[in-house]
Amino acid sequence: MIETLPKDYSDLFIFLCCTGLRISECLALTEKDVTPKYIRIWKIKDSVTNEIIETTKNGEERKVLYHESLLKYLNLDFIASVNYRTVNRTYAKYYKQFDNINLHSTRHTYASLAHYVGIDEKVIQKQLGHKTLAMTQDTYTDLLLDGNSVIKDYFFRLEQMIMTPRRT
Repeated sequence: MIETLPKDYSDLFIFLCCTGLRISECLALTEKDVTPKYIRIWKIKDSVTNEIIETTKNGEERKVLYHESLLKYLNLDFIASVNYRTVNRTYAKYYKQFDNINLHSTRHTYASLAHYVGIDEKVIQKQLGHKTLAMTQDTYTDLLLDGNSVIKDYFFRLEQMIMTPRRT
């Protein structure tokens, strides 16, 4: 899917998978929200009206840590030019072949990858902006079981795709 998406959408997909941001949070980002150490999440873009609303889903501002290498996937001009409906429709064309996959699945991917590599669940909770640790545990981290699994195989393939040189 990543290889077949138009480049701006592919980059956005990778950025979302690697930060755990909600699409409404990402679409509200501006240059002022992105610092060298973290992304300040304090507003969302409403999925219906496309208005910027100065609050988050849980009502609390947060700072999402990220690796500087992800900046190449963050095109703020592109993000400012699209809305939820456009992004969702574009992705829907490419992931309709997969069961139970949608735009919100990028958060599941982030949380599961973070859990898989051993990031503390409390840190994952803070990154995702959940009020309680139980929500993070119940929703995301139960996807990974000890031993081999199709989820772990998927993560390995995803890492290989991301690390392969990008098309231009």
